[in-house]
Amino acid sequence: MDQNTIYDLAKQMDCSIDTGLTTEIQDYLNRQLNIKESLISLEENIIISHIKLKKNCLSEVKKIFFDLLHFIEYSSVFYVREEKGNLIEYTLLSSTIGNKGFLLRITFN
Repeated sequence: MDQNTIYDLAKQMDCSIDTGLTTEIQDYLNRQLNIKESLISLEENIIISHIKLKKNCLSEVKKIFFDLLHFIEYSSVFYVREEKGNLIEYTLLSSTIGNKGFLLRITFN
């Protein structure tokens, strides 16, 4: 599975962006002590987040990702993690039973 599979699944859902969700994500990231810098932007129906860690290691990346996932997930969740050189990227699709969902792409470096 790769991020294209996630994007294909998202085409079957209503992934319109909820601005409240982007605010929740940014608030969560701002409270994390091991994040040096974070930026959130919107691209079509995808929430894009770039995160720079104080200490970039896989265990820290996983901790932040799974804690965030626990904070924002709906009833169904699909994600993929891809490592691209020194970048780690997660593509996440989460949806409700009524097929309302969101797409989130997080890049850590």
